[in-house]
Amino acid sequence: LDPTIFFYMNGNRSRDLDETDAHFVDIIHTGAGILGQWGPNGHADFYVNGGTSQPG
Repeated sequence: LDPTIFFYMNGNRSRDLDETDAHFVDIIHTGAGILGQWGPNGHADFYVNGGTSQPG
């Protein structure tokens, strides 16, 4: 999952995806800084191509 920034732009992080939401939360960041969070948010956070926008 790639968590979005929209739910906590007003400072409310109650809807934020984090490691308490499941036994194992695997985060694959593909749009960090644009529409996604920089994290870390889960048990394992991966930043594909640096985590920012993807070419193609």
